[in-house]
Amino acid sequence: MMEIKEIREKIMSDISAKRVEDIIVADLGLVEKHKKYLCHMHKDTHPSMSFFKDGKMFKCFACGGTYNIIDHYMQYKGYNFYDSLKQINSNFCLNLQFDEQFREHKRPNKSTPPAKHSSTACSSMVKGYLVLTLIRLIYYVAW
Repeated sequence: MMEIKEIREKIMSDISAKRVEDIIVADLGLVEKHKKYLCHMHKDTHPSMSFFKDGKMFKCFACGGTYNIIDHYMQYKGYNFYDSLKQINSNFCLNLQFDEQFREHKRPNKSTPPAKHSSTACSSMVKGYLVLTLIRLIYYVAW
């Protein structure tokens, strides 16, 4: 069994920057302009948020906020930290082994309560990613 810190590090290293960016952009409906996005963390009128592939996260230069895949599962999808890690593990087919004792020590999520959602199977996540990739390919060919 892995420690929570190891699981977080493994998640951040194993998921590609491209997938992180694609999923967050699609879920939040972000529109790219000159390699920047309008920040969803504040009322942004000029694109001030960039995606950093090395850190696999968004950073806003106006409000200073950062946003990665774990933040996305906590804030957008409404999971607490522990459940975010478990859901990411499942959705991205990472096959990480969790020690259930950490569930008892989880921190409460300070954001809104979890939205009602159905658990997504690994195959659904892969299908969604393939559809997104196909749409991008069609867009680039048509362009």
